[in-house]
Parts: sequence; C-alpha cells; structure tokens
Amino acid sequence: MEKIEYDDMMEHKEWVKRMVRESASKIAVDTTAQSPAESDVAKQTYICGKAEGVIDRYRVALDKLNEIEDYPDCAEVLKMQRKERPIASGVLDYFPDALAAVAYCSHIGNEQHNPGETLHWDRDKSKDHADCMIRHYMDRGTVDNDGVLHSAKMAWRALALLQVEIEASRK
Repeated sequence: MEKIEYDDMMEHKEWVKRMVRESASKIAVDTTAQSPAESDVAKQTYICGKAEGVIDRYRVALDKLNEIEDYPDCAEVLKMQRKERPIASGVLDYFPDALAAVAYCSHIGNEQHNPGETLHWDRDKSKDHADCMIRHYMDRGTVDNDGVLHSAKMAWRALALLQVEIEASRK
C-alpha cells in the first residue's frame, strides 16, 4: 500500500462530501425548476434529462467514495505515523544515559537563567543554537564550569535547533 498523507486523505474526503452535497442540492433545484416546455410530457422529459446529468455527477462521487474505502481510516493513518516515530524503542531505549544528561543540562540551565522558577525553556534568552552547539562541540569530552558535560550542552542545543526548525516548517 502506498503511503497516504493524512491531510491529503482528509482533503479528498472533503471534496467527495462537497460533491455529493452539491449534487443533492442540484437535484432539488432541477426537479422544481420551471421547464421551457408547455406540456406535462415535455416537462417530465426535461426534468429526466436534468436528472441524468445529476446522476452522472453522483456516479463520479461514488467512484471517489470507493477510492476512499481503499484508504485506511484516520485512526489507522495516525497509527501508521506513530509507528514511524518509535520514541521509546527508537530514542529513549537507545540513549537513556545521554538523554538523562540532557535533562540534567535543562535543569542546571533553568537554575542559572531562571532561578526559582519551574523548569521551562525561555526561548528569548538565547537563539543562537547552531553557534552554541559548535562551541560546545569544540569542548566535547570535558565538563563545563557548572558541572555539565559540554557534549550534553551540545546535544541540548542540537535538540533546540531541531525543535525550532520543525516549528518554523509548520507555519
């Protein structure tokens, strides 16, 4: 099965719903429209001709609905996306000590830059993540004055840079 993006699937479903709604309202309008013909037989023929056009639009909509049935439902798509992002087995289980060091770095940084406040990332304090990351990389393998490994600070800055980039890409 080809990979289907959640947004594409939802857009496709909305198109089908809109098509069906428009077709249904078109039938209502067509069956009550005044035909140019005078006799009842001519009026019936006129209305049947209009109805055939609407039926053709319904067939297209039904074909699209049948295509949607080939798509996994929304919950299935989200499940597939979660499986592609194995946070526990793909990150936490690989790097438990490194992530603990990054968490400690967050704690120490918060105490230095936001003393007495609950742990949080004050994004206005520093935005030069790439430069700071490289500075800590150059001192890798050593411990900074505050007792935090430079490599942990480098990893924290790399995560901060990645988070900012991902958030910017969503806008």
